[in-house]
Amino acid sequence: MDNMSLLGDSMLRLWLNGEQYHTDKEKQEAWREIENALTLPNARALLITQIRSKINAIAKLYQIARIIIKPDDDKSKESIAIP
Repeated sequence: MDNMSLLGDSMLRLWLNGEQYHTDKEKQEAWREIENALTLPNARALLITQIRSKINAIAKLYQIARIIIKPDDDKSKESIAIP
């Protein structure tokens, strides 16, 4: 956890590369250190917050793109609801 921002992309990337998609042993060990320092529920809560923030940003970009493109089809006026 040396110099790692808890809310930065580096923590999310560490988890993705060490736990989810790849099995990078160094990153797995680093993630375990974070889990031990924060406890598993707190570490997961931070990840969920980061992922939700990214999903919200993507949804907002989609809405901006729809405004810029201005399609004529009425179906395009449906909005995406994010819980």
